[in-house]
Amino acid sequence: MAGYTLVPLAGERKDVWKTFGFKVDSSGVITNNKKVTCRNCSLSIAYSGNTTNLKSHIQQCTKVPSKSETSTISSFFTSSKSKLSLNSKRHKELTRDLLNFVVRDVRPFNVIEGKGFRAFMNLAIPEYVVPSNTTITRLSDHITSQKKINFKSHLQKIPNICLTIDFWTSRAVVGITCHYIENWKLKSRVLETTVNIEEAHTSSNIMNNLNTIIKDYWEIDGKVCVIVCDNAPNMTKAVKI
Repeated sequence: MAGYTLVPLAGERKDVWKTFGFKVDSSGVITNNKKVTCRNCSLSIAYSGNTTNLKSHIQQCTKVPSKSETSTISSFFTSSKSKLSLNSKRHKELTRDLLNFVVRDVRPFNVIEGKGFRAFMNLAIPEYVVPSNTTITRLSDHITSQKKINFKSHLQKIPNICLTIDFWTSRAVVGITCHYIENWKLKSRVLETTVNIEEAHTSSNIMNNLNTIIKDYWEIDGKVCVIVCDNAPNMTKAVKI
């Protein structure tokens, strides 16, 4: 058995790459992208971007499997690489974990459309159809809406809530976080991050935005007992209104 691992050219589906591959080290990194190795006879052949010499070797290789063996191997690869149904439990699990990777690592949604990422997924889980940027964004919006509904319902069971507010006037961004005690543990959740607030940053406008979030979005106006903010005049006046 060969003491090395071979991988095909990323993204290629030509039959020639069932016979040839690049050698990779223990980390899975290709050691020399100018040479490919025959899986049948272990001969290394120069590779410059085209497959003419590789096809020529296949015709001359003395260790090419017989037609019956080739048929069996081809059947194996065909069956093992059949794509998962989009409605299958496994496909849904992989898609949710993919979304979890994007969210937890704070990656842009279009990371899943990168050529390198697609090549890796094709090698690691060839049966999985990676969703588009649009699909993963839509799924994220759906899950976010559902989690908001669930958390809004949960907040109705909390008797007292403290809010902290940050306002970055240079970027017109306001962030509101809620804090509460549950089972004798302090818990915190971001309620809102509003970007590009267009109206003037007066105390009345800030308070109007705050009231909209507290009363209309989350319906916790009767539960807020403390609001903490910095000492900017417009902020301190807003929370006193």
